[in-house]
This record gives sequence, C-alpha cells and structure tokens, in this order.
Amino acid sequence: MRIVQSPYQARIVALSAGAPNLWRCVIEQEDSREVVVLHETARKEDARCMALLELAGWNLPVPPNGFWAANNLPFRP
Repeated sequence: MRIVQSPYQARIVALSAGAPNLWRCVIEQEDSREVVVLHETARKEDARCMALLELAGWNLPVPPNGFWAANNLPFRP
C-alpha cells in the first residue's frame, strides 16, 4: 500500500512473509530512498493510521516563533 502526499510518500509493507503480523510504515521524500520516518506495528491498519497521522501533521501551517516550544509540541518539518 502506498500513500502519497507531496513531497512525501508512505509505504505500508509486511515486515516479512514469515511474519504476517508485523507491518512497517516507511515514509520517504518523493524521488528519494532516504527514510524520514519508520514505524513498526502489529496490524496493517495501525501502520496505515500512523502514516496518515504523520503526513497530516507535516501539512500544518507554520506557527509563530516559539509556539512549538511553548506548548511542548513536537516539531514537524
């Protein structure tokens, strides 16, 4: 499964054929094999949700200076 939200893409893949209950959410920049985020989950649906949450968080508007630190929120590029 692939989820594309330019300039990033997420791939949801089984960790291995011998381990069907382990799934990976791999997020990369388009046209790059560099992994930006990697999550491993027990269910495919959980990996898909992690991808959607990560990609949605990266499309937030840029807050005023100091907003992230003042509210202890994680930085998202």
